[in-house]
Amino acid sequence: MVSGKCIFPSGDTKVMSLRGRTLLCVVIANLVMAFGAVTRADQRQPVELPPSATEGTVVRLLQELDSQVPEDLSDEERAAEITRRNWRKVDLTDAFLKRWPYAAQRNDVLMIKLAALAELAPEDESALDALIELTTKIATNEPSPKLDAENAFYGLRAYELDSLRKKTPESERERGLIARYEAYLREYPASNRNPEIYAALIKTQIDSGDLAGAGQSLGRFGEKVGPTPEVIDAQESLLKALGLNKPFYGEFVTSSGETIRTSDLEGNAIVMHFWSADVSKSLGDTPRMLRIFTWYFQHNLKVLGISVDRDRKKIDNAMKSFKTPFPQCVKINKVTIDGIDVPIVAPTFLVVDVAGKLQASGRNAELERFAESLSQRRP
Repeated sequence: MVSGKCIFPSGDTKVMSLRGRTLLCVVIANLVMAFGAVTRADQRQPVELPPSATEGTVVRLLQELDSQVPEDLSDEERAAEITRRNWRKVDLTDAFLKRWPYAAQRNDVLMIKLAALAELAPEDESALDALIELTTKIATNEPSPKLDAENAFYGLRAYELDSLRKKTPESERERGLIARYEAYLREYPASNRNPEIYAALIKTQIDSGDLAGAGQSLGRFGEKVGPTPEVIDAQESLLKALGLNKPFYGEFVTSSGETIRTSDLEGNAIVMHFWSADVSKSLGDTPRMLRIFTWYFQHNLKVLGISVDRDRKKIDNAMKSFKTPFPQCVKINKVTIDGIDVPIVAPTFLVVDVAGKLQASGRNAELERFAESLSQRRP
């Protein structure tokens, strides 16, 4: 068995068998020379693959172009290198599809081209035009389910950029995006792009002032994927948009079956710790809540632990590891801020003052400071 080393564009050195592929390194070197100098659309020239190129060789080079950009580059050099690599991908995929229009890896190559054009499009109108043309062409050719979902995702990006280019009124652009995000979620319920789509949908609804709609979307998002980082970020954004010093109402069911309503606790400040068994860090906040309870329970301050999980067995198993003198709630019946239904679907803190108004929210709420100030107030 003969083996040898081949240096790829990322700088990695790979050891591989040369049996049956003795020209691989030469082919890749020729490809790098053919595609390596392009930095702008107007520098591109039609190119042909070397006769010895194979489908596998080209796909391998495309994968190498996705490797990490060297860290010792300046920001300007890094941006130029990313642009160069993306145009290289576009040209290489064009050459691949021209030679092997019915290749088994055709869909994968098309997705690489879509991603490259989407990265180039914000700064290059020719790339945006090419992205619009490609997404339209793919959509009309009955793509496979995976390619169809990816193509629709990049079609959303193309619509957004094109509407910005055309200076479409902001309210019209937001309505268009919201309608398209919701249609995507309905049509592709199993797409791995859904977390990105949900996050973009919620952000756009918040930007458009539709906080109630953002709350509904957040509820669906949290129910679908659980307390992921994307869900946590979306919830933080919604809570920030709703603002502070707004009337708050919460209704929860404790582990013993008792219903607690925050309206019944008016005259007391309330510190609420929403936790999830799926997020270990949130359970780690329990000692902090115990300290606050110990320091202030005699000074008109109530502490509530509230699980955002839906699986009661999971909640009970998690609570075995800690015992608290304050109520632990296992179900959220309702939470409203300023009359708007807000699903709490991820770990967070909420602090309400003695008048029933929200004074703090979020993972980084300064609980101790608020507890000290609010607990000394009287209605």
